Amino acid sequence: KRTAYVAQSPETLLGMLHMEQRALAEREREFLRIISSLEARYQTDSAGSVRRYHGEDAMKALEERIISAPSKRISIIAGKNSKKRFEYLKASQKQMGAITVRELSPVSPTPKALARGIEHNWKKNPVKEDALEVWIMSDRIVLISESRNEGYLLEDPLFISLFQGFFEVLWALA
Repeated sequence: KRTAYVAQSPETLLGMLHMEQRALAEREREFLRIISSLEARYQTDSAGSVRRYHGEDAMKALEERIISAPSKRISIIAGKNSKKRFEYLKASQKQMGAITVRELSPVSPTPKALARGIEHNWKKNPVKEDALEVWIMSDRIVLISESRNEGYLLEDPLFISLFQGFFEVLWALA
């Protein structure tokens, strides 16, 4: 038996090649999205690390890191546009029980925003609206930019000590 082949025109072959390239590029983009989500969610814990969280899924993973922090004392430097901090505080309070919060922000929290079991001390601080929100806890520092939908988690003891000292100076000056 003989096999016969029919040749396609070069334009048809080129069109098929472009379609395969587009499909491959789309698969690569999807793979990179999955990898970045997994990296943000499942990075190994190691002392002295700094992790960047970017995007909706990564920010949810960072939110879990905030809520699960074993700290009963939290210091916060917040801008005018910080919206989620009270949700995080309520969830953290449910996890840890009574917590103490010291907050420097330009806007005083309303009584409705605060949950029972949270001792909340507030001092006015003229922070820019688009400033990073800084959470200082006993074992981690969290920097959040809600406008850019990204955050950083710092677990280096040197940074923690530095930020705690910085906050104490700001608190005394406020």
